[in-house]
Amino acid sequence: MDILAAQLRWPVYGRARPPARATGIAHVVMVVGILTTAVGYEIVLEHPADRPEPVWLAMILGGPALFLYGRIRLERIVFNRLSIRRVVAIAALATAAVPLYHAPPLTASVVAAFVLLGVAVADARRAAHQPPEKPSPAS
Repeated sequence: MDILAAQLRWPVYGRARPPARATGIAHVVMVVGILTTAVGYEIVLEHPADRPEPVWLAMILGGPALFLYGRIRLERIVFNRLSIRRVVAIAALATAAVPLYHAPPLTASVVAAFVLLGVAVADARRAAHQPPEKPSPAS
């Protein structure tokens, strides 16, 4: 499941070609999200059926949320728009944290993967049969 979630980051990231300015922080946030997710994967591998600690859920769900937030920033810079799909996905991850506190970490990992899958599928459907979008940077 963790490999699938890692693979789903590429379609969520997309093929945007950002302008040279103001994209560094967005990329750093995405990388921190990936690294945080990797820590979450290690937790899931070590404690798949244990009762999760709050910090475990922060890693397992927070990593994908940070990645999505970084992608929101990048999309805002490159295309001058707010990605509602990603905002909804972050809200779904945050909302899922409460009930997932009573579930094993493996369940949280599966939920995170499904949220990323939802974003990837929504992005693919939006981009289907359309030419690549041209950047229109925010001023």
